[in-house]
Amino acid sequence: MPPAAVAASDGMTAVALAVERYSEAWREAATDAELAFGWWGRATMLDRRRAATAYFAGFEREEKAALAYQDAWTAWHSGRARRGRDRAGGQLTSPRLRRECPTLRRT
Repeated sequence: MPPAAVAASDGMTAVALAVERYSEAWREAATDAELAFGWWGRATMLDRRRAATAYFAGFEREEKAALAYQDAWTAWHSGRARRGRDRAGGQLTSPRLRRECPTLRRT
């Protein structure tokens, strides 16, 4: 396999791992938001403000995790489509993924 193809393959493996990691983070954040929502719904008047704050913070974390997962999925999917046309791969467009996956900087 040519060196460029090996680098592209390593990059795609890193992206696939990032997709899995971001998917897991999203599920965990969604579960946290769901639990916080339940607490908010059952909270007494004294705890309602704190419960609402916890829910909104959890909802914001879930939204950020969903966006990170979307970026990872898009990078992985576009890289797979490119590999079919060009075995050397191409540059990934997600700056977040390039920061977190050092092997992606080379592709």
